[in-house]
Amino acid sequence: MGPKTYLSEEEEIRIKNWILAKAAVGFPVRPDDIRDSVQNVLKQFTRDTPFINCRPGIKWLNLFLNCHKEIGKRNAEIVSKARALVTKDQIKNWFDGVKNFLINENCVDILDDGRCILNCDETGMNTCPKTGKVLCLKQMPNFYEVANGPEKECTTVLCSFSADGFKHKKFKSLFLCFIKLTF
Repeated sequence: MGPKTYLSEEEEIRIKNWILAKAAVGFPVRPDDIRDSVQNVLKQFTRDTPFINCRPGIKWLNLFLNCHKEIGKRNAEIVSKARALVTKDQIKNWFDGVKNFLINENCVDILDDGRCILNCDETGMNTCPKTGKVLCLKQMPNFYEVANGPEKECTTVLCSFSADGFKHKKFKSLFLCFIKLTF
């Protein structure tokens, strides 16, 4: 039996369930959120604790996590809510819809010509990404945190490729002309 706990068993279970429920819907709890919540409980229901201003420290948090081994620290990858809601079936249905459109327009044969299959994608790189550990179920191999709103400034790059794999020489001359025009 270890040292006396400062929260009841019921309070610890409620905190554990809160952590897991928030993580399950993509809004994980950060370690400081747990410490803030415990501080609020200890202030609301005055108890004797060794904590300064009733705020538990990192050691308490680590002992709490050790008692509740299903919770672990992970680095979260931020994704927008719209992106988090996309499913594999929705993507497959979109491609089926495009193919049906091409069949109806009597031009499905363009899918056999690599020059007619193009991919365009943009990627954004945050200049100041929000990172840090979050708490979630240990068995989760990858963890994504859904962003609540617009994120910080970022740089965006747009790339386009064709399925026939044209030689880079063509691109190089076009790229150099573009650079001369823009700078």
